[in-house]
Amino acid sequence: MKKSRIEKIHSVVAQLMFVAAYPVVFHLAAIIGNANMHKPEKLVDMAFPLISLMIWVGLFIATICTWLMKRHSKQLADSKNMSIVKNKSENDDEEDEYIDDDELDEEELEKIVSGQDLVEEQEKEEKFNFEREQEKHRRQAEKLQKKRNKTKNWVVYTTLTIVSLLIRLPMLGTFQRWDAGEYFYTVGTSVQDYTFTLPNFLYNFAVAYHLNYGFTSFIAIPLFLSPRSVIGITLWQILFSVLAVMALYRIFRIEFDFTRSKSAVAAMVIGNVPIFLGLTTYCTPDYYLVLFFIFALYFQAREWHILEVFCLVMMCFTKENAALVVLGYYGIRILCRFIFVNLTRARELKTFADKKYRDPMLDFDILDEGTEQLKAREEAAEKAFEQARIRKNQEGTSAQAAVDEIAQDMTADGAMKKSRVSFGSRIRLSLHTSDFWVALTVGIIFVVAMILKGANWADKVSASGAAPVTLSIEKPYIYLKIKQYLGSNFAWLIFVYFLVAFKNIIIERKWKNLKGSGWLVFGGICGALTFFMAFGLFFHVSPLERYNTFFAVGLAFITAIVMGVDIVSRSSYVFFGGILAVLLAIESFVTIDPVTKGFYKQVPIGDKTMNFESEQIAYFGDGLVTNYQYAWLDKAFDKLLDDIDYNGDTALYFPVKETGVESGVQFDGNGAYFRVGWFDEKKKRDYFDYNMTGWEEMNICAVSATNTWFPYDYLPYSKRLNKQYMTTRAYMCFVPYFEELGVSEERHLASISEYYYLGEEQEASAYRGTINYYPMVQRDGYIEGLDMGTVISEMKSLTANDEEIEDAAAGTTDASEDSDKAKSQVSSASSTVTTMIDDATAEAELNSRIEKLYNYRMADFLRVSEINEEGRIDIEPFDSVHLVVELYDSNGKQIRTMHDEEEFVVKVGVGELLPEVDEALLEMQSGEVREIEITVPDGYPELEIYSGQTVTVKLQPLYIACSLEYVIDDETRQQVYDDTVAEVTENFSRELEKQKLSAYIQENAEKLSDISAGSYESNSTVTTSASGGNAYGIVTSATASQLKVNSATLLDVQNYYYHYLEEISMTKEEFAENVLGATPEEYEMAMAIIAGMAD
Repeated sequence: MKKSRIEKIHSVVAQLMFVAAYPVVFHLAAIIGNANMHKPEKLVDMAFPLISLMIWVGLFIATICTWLMKRHSKQLADSKNMSIVKNKSENDDEEDEYIDDDELDEEELEKIVSGQDLVEEQEKEEKFNFEREQEKHRRQAEKLQKKRNKTKNWVVYTTLTIVSLLIRLPMLGTFQRWDAGEYFYTVGTSVQDYTFTLPNFLYNFAVAYHLNYGFTSFIAIPLFLSPRSVIGITLWQILFSVLAVMALYRIFRIEFDFTRSKSAVAAMVIGNVPIFLGLTTYCTPDYYLVLFFIFALYFQAREWHILEVFCLVMMCFTKENAALVVLGYYGIRILCRFIFVNLTRARELKTFADKKYRDPMLDFDILDEGTEQLKAREEAAEKAFEQARIRKNQEGTSAQAAVDEIAQDMTADGAMKKSRVSFGSRIRLSLHTSDFWVALTVGIIFVVAMILKGANWADKVSASGAAPVTLSIEKPYIYLKIKQYLGSNFAWLIFVYFLVAFKNIIIERKWKNLKGSGWLVFGGICGALTFFMAFGLFFHVSPLERYNTFFAVGLAFITAIVMGVDIVSRSSYVFFGGILAVLLAIESFVTIDPVTKGFYKQVPIGDKTMNFESEQIAYFGDGLVTNYQYAWLDKAFDKLLDDIDYNGDTALYFPVKETGVESGVQFDGNGAYFRVGWFDEKKKRDYFDYNMTGWEEMNICAVSATNTWFPYDYLPYSKRLNKQYMTTRAYMCFVPYFEELGVSEERHLASISEYYYLGEEQEASAYRGTINYYPMVQRDGYIEGLDMGTVISEMKSLTANDEEIEDAAAGTTDASEDSDKAKSQVSSASSTVTTMIDDATAEAELNSRIEKLYNYRMADFLRVSEINEEGRIDIEPFDSVHLVVELYDSNGKQIRTMHDEEEFVVKVGVGELLPEVDEALLEMQSGEVREIEITVPDGYPELEIYSGQTVTVKLQPLYIACSLEYVIDDETRQQVYDDTVAEVTENFSRELEKQKLSAYIQENAEKLSDISAGSYESNSTVTTSASGGNAYGIVTSATASQLKVNSATLLDVQNYYYHYLEEISMTKEEFAENVLGATPEEYEMAMAIIAGMAD
């Protein structure tokens, strides 16, 4: 039905009003929201929002006026039609009442005389009444049918809304992390810095180098109200995601004339695409690009072209490659109009097809002119139908046969034959469409914006020092992208659906089943996908799955279309489409696709695994975002905090590779990009600003392990953690997938155990993922480097030796001799240890360790001094050499290492490599191959199972790249040296104390054995603590008496442990049994031994 001029004007004004409402809503949120920190005090400072408001008010008034005019026009048209009908009825009545006697023949006079005319009048009246009743019933039936249709529509709308909401509600409040966290936090900061001026808007709302004002301004609306609220932004995205599903339903109803059930299933299939559904609450431009495109398609279907342009501009101002989507979509549509002129008026053809009789015009091509010629064709068709009805009344022939005959006659006469259209006419007809003007408008706006913006995104990314963005043909990259496009998250299944349906359409010629202007939409989306895919294949950026969101949704869209064309049966379409929708919904939350698991690396997250798609195996960040499963990390960590009743002060230790921005874990934020702190009142972590109150930084610390890779030197005495952040209670945590980077729980637990007592392993699981953690208690240290746990371990070793001696005595007749022999061995060992402690070589060993670690640390400050342009081949100290190394065991079997058969760069002669390797390289030339034998140091991490064994190293220095020199100021050099001395000395002191303890216990072995057996004097003095009373039992006093411990020293030790137990909030029994794994008596003996060593 064509619109009148006033209706068109009203439609244009109403659409402009809705577009103008956007900046008004934006500024209204800014004024109302407490996020705004710069509310203008003067009216002149509100010029930007006031102008927006004035424009909207003017358009609103114009909309009301045009609506009233449209209503008035419609009333006039209705009254005019009623007048015509009434006048025609009155004229008919007058003609019936007026009878000219001269015109009456004898037969008619006879009827009047006999009263037969009255009978006929009565029959006519009865027939009229009957027809009126029929018309009344028909109208009632139509009204009832409309009501039923309305009810069915609301049932579908409600069902779609509820299902879409229920699927997405578990995502409410999901933490924004990685790139989403950066966008979320940066825009949250922008809304606080907004000063209601256009320059300020253009400066603050351009994020991550993109021309993304559409995206940032859209998510700013909820953030104005609460700039750091995760609930607000996720609720906003869920709302518009559900609206997008409803829009998809309407698109299929309007453009493709699908039934309600088929349209609903098609909308669910598209809405459940894993990278689309799974990223509902992941705040990135890639998601909003798809949302704006769906809304643009909806407005196009409704023929609201101004709103269509608005959505497309918002899409292009979300991410730059959206311009290619616009070019592909509208370019193909215009090309289709150019080639297939007859298809371009599918909407008008559908109007004819809905008539009772087949329109003969459907057999001929119709030019897409929208001019008087089309009107003439419509009038010719109506005239043909009128002639058919006349012939039916006159000759009793079939109306359909008459229509067919007319069509044949018209063809024979050549009036409607398919005619050739000139090239110029095709161009004119293709461009004289809304598609051309929409695309042209969007293109002009985008190009002007890009020119004003200056340098493009790729240039700014490269200038920032990030990975370069290039346009190139790289086969590995193209292969990876094709895998993502067609092999991830059931994309292959969607593609198979598409191929099978498309094959059936072509072979069985089912394209006639596609009604309306659906072919144009189908072709346009295919064009958009082609341009988008070509950009992704040849424009080399980080291959993240979320970058493919548009392709995944577009592929599902065209698949739903061809399925609808191929599967005519509504129940079959619902069945097959429903299965696909369910599979996609499950895949959105958990990776179940076997092809995806086969194509991509599956990293552990506890007992389960998750999909990882990235070239950077060293960074577990956005490569994990392939569906909603990425959210397990924050959910599990929040559960961990809840389980341990975290208070914000407790230290949470992670392996060093799991901390910092570069790790991707980012539990406490991503540096300046977004900050996460602990809110004690809420008992939860959340985003914060420095101007907020109630938060505190989380005490997340790093602990290192000796993850040395061959052939680098092994320095087990380097620093493990920063003691500044140690707390009395702490937790050692492990994220499972860092096992892929060689993070060993065993080695890190060994490192942390030098500072903390370790508890039993525990788990915090949520959403199929698990974080392992160990509760810890800070070790005591009355004597620096010596704690009670070590003392008890040595005591238990002594007890074990005694038990072995007793077992030996029970099995032989010379038990006393064996006992004396064993004690003799103990005494000998004690003498050896004592000799080692007193040996002057200890100082030399300490200095050697300091020198090695200092040189190792200083290697980080080496910079290029001179490029080896002359091709020098003799390797000298401070050379940077490209090396290939292979390792073989004593049997000649190759040992796999981190750098196995891989070219890597080493610094020679600076203390970075194993001494044997360093010395060999200094004797070699580049290009030479040499094999050497080395003894693997004890505990060497990568070669732990070969500790102490002799292995063969095959060295092949390829070439010398350059010479190096130190670039460091004296102050920094001194700081590095002082830190090295402190670290090595602390570690060395710990070793010495352990040796002293071992010697002390061995020296007093007999006395300690007697005390353990209970054969001590009962009249021993009982020592009191500083708190008064018997703090400890008689065992302490007996041990002190036997070991001749100074009572003052013992009292000092007792007081120390009294306060230590207070600090860790434990009783003596709890500490002894739960932490030390000892009895209270063993605890008391250990305290006396510590006092004895302190003397």
